[in-house]
Amino acid sequence: MATFTRADKLQEAEFVGTDLSGARFVRADLSGVVMRGVDVQGADIDSPWLFDGESFLRVNGVDVIPLVDAELNRRFPGRAGRRAEDPDGLRAAWAALERTWSATLDRAAAMPAGNRHRPEELKELTASEADQFFKKIAANLSKRSLVMVKSTLRRAIRRARSTS
Repeated sequence: MATFTRADKLQEAEFVGTDLSGARFVRADLSGVVMRGVDVQGADIDSPWLFDGESFLRVNGVDVIPLVDAELNRRFPGRAGRRAEDPDGLRAAWAALERTWSATLDRAAAMPAGNRHRPEELKELTASEADQFFKKIAANLSKRSLVMVKSTLRRAIRRARSTS
């Protein structure tokens, strides 16, 4: 498989009749990309920055960012408050995050034995594993919320380690 890096100058390149099926774009800047007559079945986009600024993502002329935002808010209670501008809004968002985190730990505790990320095994997480876990959570939070989540994760790990 060919690998391209930042050093490869592919800006403004044109791909005509090119088969990119199965290709992976990781930490790639695809802003301003125009795709016409392309087959995107099974495409999977994960963009933590999708909601930042005044950008858009159009599919057949429809900006889908508001639809994605609404669906993520439906799936993750409290997510809508992540951009709160006042202390009361931030407190409400933080309370929702703590409830969700508590429910997540309860579900993890109920999982079958041997599951790597049971709460009592938080003390065994390596720094790399904790960082990967944090990045999964971070994908759907604002920068302001990230600080709160990271500190909560660190406290949970410290608490798990201190009770052993």
